Amino acid sequence: MKRYRFLRICIVMCCVNLGTLSAQEFTPAGNTFFSDILTAEKVNPFNYLYLPVKNYTETGLFYTAEGGDFKDARIPSQMQDFGLQTQGIFKNESGILFYGDLSITKSYYKNLKWNLSYQLPENGLMEDPHYFGVARPGNWSNQDYDINGGIVFPINNKWHALAEVNYHLFNKYRNDRDPRDQITFNELVFNAGLNYQITPSQYLSLKAIYGATDVSNKTNYTNSGNDSPKNYRQYIKWITGYGSFSNPFWTSTMRNYHQAGITLGYTLENEIYTINIDVGYLQKKQDTYKKNNVVNKHKEEEFFAEYEPKTYSLDALLLKKQTENSHLKLQFSGLHTKAGNTLTNKGGQSYSASVTKANLIFGYLKTKQEKSRTDLGLGLGFTNSKQKDVLEQSRLEFSFLQPKIYAMKRYKISPNLDFLPKISGQVNISLNHQFNYPNASYFDSIEDKDFFGLTQKLFYEEVTLPNSELFSASNWQTSIDLGFNFNSFKNLDTYFTIGGGYQESFNNLQYFDNITPNRWTVSASLKVYY
Repeated sequence: MKRYRFLRICIVMCCVNLGTLSAQEFTPAGNTFFSDILTAEKVNPFNYLYLPVKNYTETGLFYTAEGGDFKDARIPSQMQDFGLQTQGIFKNESGILFYGDLSITKSYYKNLKWNLSYQLPENGLMEDPHYFGVARPGNWSNQDYDINGGIVFPINNKWHALAEVNYHLFNKYRNDRDPRDQITFNELVFNAGLNYQITPSQYLSLKAIYGATDVSNKTNYTNSGNDSPKNYRQYIKWITGYGSFSNPFWTSTMRNYHQAGITLGYTLENEIYTINIDVGYLQKKQDTYKKNNVVNKHKEEEFFAEYEPKTYSLDALLLKKQTENSHLKLQFSGLHTKAGNTLTNKGGQSYSASVTKANLIFGYLKTKQEKSRTDLGLGLGFTNSKQKDVLEQSRLEFSFLQPKIYAMKRYKISPNLDFLPKISGQVNISLNHQFNYPNASYFDSIEDKDFFGLTQKLFYEEVTLPNSELFSASNWQTSIDLGFNFNSFKNLDTYFTIGGGYQESFNNLQYFDNITPNRWTVSASLKVYY
């Protein structure tokens, strides 16, 4: 009996070993499950070592367009993007892992006003709270290049090292009407880290980040008569918070940023579970100068403002292998950013802002022959945003709870063609909204020749009031994607997807031209995996 018991134990152990050797690996092709994981794990690329993702390269073309009035007033009424994207992961026999991505994007903005900055606002907050603004809308033509690449290599049986370089360059042009703006953005970021195996199934990692950014902002007028305070709809102003204005020293400026941070990671990996936990801290110091042609960047008289955001983040992934053909995941991402802005000539903090975001998603993926068959996700998000303009005494705070869901199913149409419809939905439930603007009564008695006051009044009517209502409105959004998978070429996996989305408020809004504003999106992409 003991001999037979020993034989049964050996058979079970062999089966386990065989199962481990034949464990399947996947790519993000045709599924949201692994695509979202790979995007989230960019925060700590050491985690790529422990995911069941095989070597792959994805190359594709994309097109997206969106439009409508349900938006921040400093976002274009319509936008179009198209371009080329490629990304991939490759691990060789020596255990060296290469990863990277490249995107080249051409974009167009239609009717963008009150924003001559280098970025569009997110959650009601600008990337910098001081920027050029003008009431007259204009069209923009932009080009963007984003290149990221890294390597993870073994030092010995216990240690791995990481080196990564990220470069981002874009140019934006407003050239159809005065004022005509030209923005150039250059950013270079370095990452380096070490990973240590503390037990056969547990790992610790530490990654350091350092980067520098230069931004130039040049504004010109083809008609010099437009560069006059009396033409206040075309005369640019410094917007220095959320309602505060000042006259610009020059019509061009430059910015210089530095960022530094660390990420501490922990991984537990066995035959069933993979657990990744990453805690991060990132600090930026963003200096804006009074003019573009600054010689001495350290001379205090040249500074216009300093903005210092600090971000704390937590990312966690629990990935479970249910069977050879199914996986479950519980994925969390959260961050808290707090920032203060100081105007050099005022000698104190003029503006403060904070944002807190958290997302939790439960996902299920069923596969067959390494291809996704069923992809389901159920999630819950939370967003809180605050900003306070000390000079203007204005304040805006809002919170949303965001339940969300998506579902995808693969259908065989022919031996070489599969159909992959996907539907997604989200509800943004307003939890809290506070808005204060005690100086609003000033706008009731502005004189016709008070061009500075008239500019502030326009901003209040076209940005501050509509945005306050926008971020207090519970709303819903949904999207449908129709995907087609072609298998006509050996070693090439081709996906073509078209999609559309729609977002609308549950209630009527009084500060919008349309009392039921909406926002729509359309998209198309062609991706090849090999």
